[in-house]
Amino acid sequence: MKKILYMGMLVALALLASCDKDDEFEEMGKGGDNGSELTAGYMGVDTMSYVELAGINWATHNLGAERPELYGNLYSWIYEATAIQDSLIGTGWRLPTKNEFQTLIDSCEWTHITTPLVMEYGWYVEGYEVKDPKNGNMIFLPEAGKVYPGRDVEWGDGYYWTSEIQIMKYTWYLNFGDYWHKMSAGNDYYTGMSIRLVFDSKG
Repeated sequence: MKKILYMGMLVALALLASCDKDDEFEEMGKGGDNGSELTAGYMGVDTMSYVELAGINWATHNLGAERPELYGNLYSWIYEATAIQDSLIGTGWRLPTKNEFQTLIDSCEWTHITTPLVMEYGWYVEGYEVKDPKNGNMIFLPEAGKVYPGRDVEWGDGYYWTSEIQIMKYTWYLNFGDYWHKMSAGNDYYTGMSIRLVFDSKG
C-alpha cells in the first residue's frame, strides 16, 4: 500500500512530540492551526459547510483543514475529542455516532481515489469519495493516518473518531484502507485520529 510521504501536519495531540515540518507541508496538512485552543470560534465551525448524505449532514472537510482534500489535524479522544464535544454544544456541530458512520457505509457508494495536489505541493492525497446515490451529494475522506503518543504518524489508512466509547479506554472509530471500510474499536483513546463533524439543526 502506498504511504503518503507528507511530514508537515500539525498533530493536536497532548503528550506527543511534534512532527518535523516546513512551511509548504504545514499548509498542505491543515490549513488551520494546531488545535491548542479548542473553542467553537477557534475551530471555525461558524463558517464550516455541510452536505447531506443518507439523511445526515456531514462537514465538507476534516476538522483542522480548510479544504476537503487536506488532512486536517489528528486528535486524541480522551483529550481533544471530549473537549471539542463540550465546546460545540449549542452550535449544532458534534462528533458522529457509530450508527451514523455505519449508515454512511451501508447507504453510500465508496470509491477509492487519489486527489492530486501536485500543482501546489508536489504530493497527493489518497482517500474515499463517498457518494449518496439518491441525491448525488459527495464528501471526500482523506487517509490521514493515526499517531500514538511519542511516535511518528502511521500513514496509509483512514481513522475517524466517533463520539462513543465501546468499553474502558476503547472507542468506536471509522477505519478504511484502499479496498475496505468498516467500523472498528480497540484503539487506546490516547491515539490521534481524524475528526469529521456532523451538523444537527436541533443542536
